[in-house]
Amino acid sequence: MKNNGESFEEFFAPTDEKVNYKKIKPDSVCTITSTTGTTGNPVLVAHTNKNVLVTEQNLVEATNINAETIMFTNISF
Repeated sequence: MKNNGESFEEFFAPTDEKVNYKKIKPDSVCTITSTTGTTGNPVLVAHTNKNVLVTEQNLVEATNINAETIMFTNISF
């Protein structure tokens, strides 16, 4: 997976001695959300670090946003 030309490991490379980013893995769960349950019971959904970053990368590519873009989003966290 790439993010601005960086691999996942490069993106999360340690930059602060107080934080151990090496413990963060692409397939580690970073958030759990819930479906609305409109067609049945609500379901909890686990999202991995890689899933979140790939989703954001796809958003950037699909919309041509850049460092000058200001966006407001509603994320169901």
